[in-house]
This record gives sequence, structure tokens and C-alpha cells, in this order.
Amino acid sequence: WSAGGWVFKKFKPMWGPLEKDLDPDLFDFPDPEDPFYLNKAEKVIEKNRDKYLVGYVWFTLFERMHLMAGFEQILLAPVKQRDAFLRLRDKVMEFNRKGIKRWLDLGIDAVFISDDWGTQDQLLIPPEQWREYYKPCYKEMFDQIHKGGADTWLHTCGRVIPIVEDLIEIGLDVLHPIQAHANDPKELGDKFGGRICFCGGIDAQDTLVYGSPKDVEDHMFQLFDHLCKRFNGGWIPGPMTTIIEDVPVENVKAIYNGLDKLNTNLPWKTSKSLAT
Repeated sequence: WSAGGWVFKKFKPMWGPLEKDLDPDLFDFPDPEDPFYLNKAEKVIEKNRDKYLVGYVWFTLFERMHLMAGFEQILLAPVKQRDAFLRLRDKVMEFNRKGIKRWLDLGIDAVFISDDWGTQDQLLIPPEQWREYYKPCYKEMFDQIHKGGADTWLHTCGRVIPIVEDLIEIGLDVLHPIQAHANDPKELGDKFGGRICFCGGIDAQDTLVYGSPKDVEDHMFQLFDHLCKRFNGGWIPGPMTTIIEDVPVENVKAIYNGLDKLNTNLPWKTSKSLAT
């Protein structure tokens, strides 16, 4: 994706190759079938067939477009530059289809895609606009992944409750990262529990950073009750994002202690530990 000339600062481009002109024909798209991509994946997969293997097609659609053309421009483009927006969206989807196929051809167990759709309290765009311009694309990718015999995973930060029902409808299997301050875990469980698997949820904005080890464990027990216990499963425990240096070591240990305690009190029998 560097073919168009990227200048990065703090892991984000200072400007993208299509910021001045949204025309996708001005960008030399990378070839997802290039042997350079996934050149080591086949050997890694063959050595780990006994594990659940997840392949990534990251910064999948909305994120890819706003990295290329600028955040504000992509938010406004469906209204101000609809034709160019749709052509860019379709070009990115062409890349995604081929990238997903490469993972499926390797016999992967799941394909993990990503687009952050929420702020702390709402979606970045109206739900109706998301359904018109983006939902059909996710359905196409989910259908392709399922037809290839794999599970669908989506990483999307922020408050995304308004579109979770849509995601279930079009075939999402696992929702990540369950940002606790943006999505009430009880509301998630009440509305969607048993119909989708939740991954993450352990609060890294507040509890892990400022709480005590007991706070961390209590928080995990609440997540278990809201997202998992009532449905005999459906929660993959983990922090909602990367554990950063502000998190005390004692609180990291508390995650594992909490998992051990949950394992000893599971209301159903299992041969595997939640901490595995």
C-alpha cells in the first residue's frame, strides 16, 4: 500500500495518496496475489494444524479508504463525491476478495477483518448510511469466508451496538473488542447473547490501568455473567485492546487469576481452560 507515497507520523499517514483527488485510478493498487504476501504463512500453518488459525485482512474497507483519502473526505464522500467513492470502495473490495481467497486456499480456520465504526457514544456515520454503503460489502466478505469453510471475525472499536443486529444478520461469528465504556456488556448480552461470540471486553481504558487486582477480577466475573454464563459459552476473554505500559503487572496477573477462578466454577463441563 506504500505505492502511492505515504508519509507516516505516529503510525498514521500524515496524508494519503488520494487526499487531493478521490479517483482510484490515480493509485497503483498492490497485487494481493503477489507471492511476497503470505510468503511464510503456508509453512507456519502446516506446523500448527492442531490449533485454531486466524488470518488477517486488516484495515479492511472504511479504514483502508480513509487512510488513502483522508478521514473527513471519506466521511463526506458518499454525499459529495458519490461516484468516486463507490469506485474506490469497489476497488478496495476487489483487493479484499483476493486477499480473503488466499487465506482460504491455505485452509485457515477464520478470517479477521477490521474497521473501527464507533466513537465513545455513537457510530461515526448514521446507521442508515452504513447499511446502504458498507453492509453489503461485509455480507459479501462474510459469505465468501463461510463458503470457504472459515469463521468470520470483525474488530470494530467504539459504540457499535446500533449495527450488531445487522452484523449477526449477515453472518458475523465473532465480534471484537467489546469496548466496555462504549458498549454496556449487559445490554450486549441481553440483546445478542447466544447468537454471536464476543471476544475481549476486559476494560483497558479504566479498570486495568487504575483499578486494583480485585477490581479486575470482579470486572471479569461481571463480563462472564453478562456475555457467557447465561448462554453456556460465547465469550473469548481478553483485554479490549493491547495492554500498554500504564497497566500494573499485578493487574495483568489478575487477568490470569480471574480466568483460573472462572475455570474452577464453570457451570458446564469443558476439557479446555479459558486461560488456554
